[in-house]
Amino acid sequence: MPKANVSLRITYYRCLSENGDARYDLSPILTIINNSPLGNREITIRGIKGRLEKLKAVDDFPHLYAFCFMRMDNMSDAYRVKAYQEAEHLDLEEDEYLGTSTFGVYDAARSALVIQTNRGGLSSGLMQCYFNEFAEERCWFQPLVNTEDMKLLIDSSASRAIEITLCDVSAAYVTKSKEFEGIVQSAHQLGGKTCTLRVSVGRERNRQLNRVSLSTFLSDLFENAAYVSNAKISLKRNNGQANQEDLNLFTPLIRDVVSVPVNIGKEINFDEAVKAIAKCYTDRMVSLGM
Repeated sequence: MPKANVSLRITYYRCLSENGDARYDLSPILTIINNSPLGNREITIRGIKGRLEKLKAVDDFPHLYAFCFMRMDNMSDAYRVKAYQEAEHLDLEEDEYLGTSTFGVYDAARSALVIQTNRGGLSSGLMQCYFNEFAEERCWFQPLVNTEDMKLLIDSSASRAIEITLCDVSAAYVTKSKEFEGIVQSAHQLGGKTCTLRVSVGRERNRQLNRVSLSTFLSDLFENAAYVSNAKISLKRNNGQANQEDLNLFTPLIRDVVSVPVNIGKEINFDEAVKAIAKCYTDRMVSLGM
C-alpha cells in the first residue's frame, strides 16, 4: 500500500493551578477518565462534544502519557467519492458521530503538555475545560511563548496602540501590572465574562504609549496567554520608516512540526503519531526550560 508523510503541528504548554501559582498534576484525572466507560467520558463544551479516546504510557519514558482526544460531530458533510461514480454521502445513525482526532503527550514529571494543533479537532482551551469538568481543583494550560524577540522589538520601537481581548476574565491572573489588574477588576465588577480593550495615542505623531507601564502590562498578558483570544500592537520602528505596522503579540508561540508516515486512505496511526510527538518533546525539553 502506498505511503505518505503527514505533518502534525504541535504546541507546548505548562499545566498549572488555576491561579498560576503551582504546577498541576493531570495524572489522577487522566486515570479517572481512562477507567470510565467511553460513554461516560463525553462532555459538551460550548456546543462541541468530545471525549478522551485513548491513553497509554509511552515506551521508554515511564513519566510520559500519550493521549488521543476525539471531537464528535453529528452533522456530516463528508462524502465517499469513486472515479466515474456519483459521490455518496456518509450518513450518520442517531447514535453516531463524525470524529476528528487530536494527539498529545503529557509529562507527569514536569506537568508539561504537548498538543497537536489541527483544524477541526479539539483545541487546547476545550481540552482544559474538559479536564476541569472531572477535576475537584481547576487547572490552566499556559502556552509557552518565546517572548524575548517580541519584547526586544517593542523596546526598540514606538508603541502607538494596543488592542486585546480576554476570553475569560474570571480566570485571568495578575502578577505585576496595575493597569492589567484594573481591566480585570472592572470587567468583574461589571459582570463581564469577556473583555476587549483598545488604547491608542490617536493622531499625535510624536506620541507613544508609556514604555514602563506597557512592559509590565505585556508581562501579565503573556502570563495569561491561555485566556487571550486577540492581542495586537501597532508599532512605529526606529528605522526611519514613517508607516506603522500591526503585529500579533502571540506570533512567537513555541511550536514544532513532526512528520508521521501513514498509509494513503487510512487513519493516522496513534502509536506512530505519539511516538513522533514524544521524541520531539524529549529532544526539546531542556531548551523549553522544562
